Amino acid sequence: MSDQSPRILIADDHALIRDSLPLIIGESMPEAVFGKASTSKEVFQLIEVKEWDIVILDLGLPGDREVEALTKIRTMRPNLPILILSMLSEEKMGAISIQAGANGYLCKTADLNLIRIAVTEILAGRQYISWELAASLTDVRNQPLGLKALSAHETLILLDLGRGLTIEEIADKLITTDSSVETDRSRILEKLELKNSAELVRYVTEHRLLDA
Repeated sequence: MSDQSPRILIADDHALIRDSLPLIIGESMPEAVFGKASTSKEVFQLIEVKEWDIVILDLGLPGDREVEALTKIRTMRPNLPILILSMLSEEKMGAISIQAGANGYLCKTADLNLIRIAVTEILAGRQYISWELAASLTDVRNQPLGLKALSAHETLILLDLGRGLTIEEIADKLITTDSSVETDRSRILEKLELKNSAELVRYVTEHRLLDA
């Protein structure tokens, strides 16, 4: 975090959350400066034009689905701290979000003081995860390979392949060549220890990476 007032970007499609979080966090950080976004497009635009100390990000913002916005932010700003604040439980999306690059995860049902603590911890350069989520991450990291092995760029391609886009469509979307996307696809299969595209789609489905 900079020596100046902490700059906090709140990204949520519910006005209640966007309006209440500054009040909640401001009780312990009255000097904080807040920005607000309600769609993924607004998040990306604000990240491009301004520097932030932390993004408090909901999953599944309009314009993207679940971890897709998270991985895009990671591509744009690799060192930008991100706290996920979601209605989805830790059990469902916590480990996946941390593996995809989040610095912390909280469910919106969390105690208000936990939100303040999580923001403080992440601004100080530390992660914020519960004991239960930490145990889940330990189990995942003990596996030979997983989503953690993928770069943010590879995760985006994984999601596009999982939703049924062709190599050509992904290449057009990313403004690159078919052969480059095919190389990325092969690398993803290798890292996830999958044999073919059918197993890749099943991986995305089973891990609920595209849940609405």
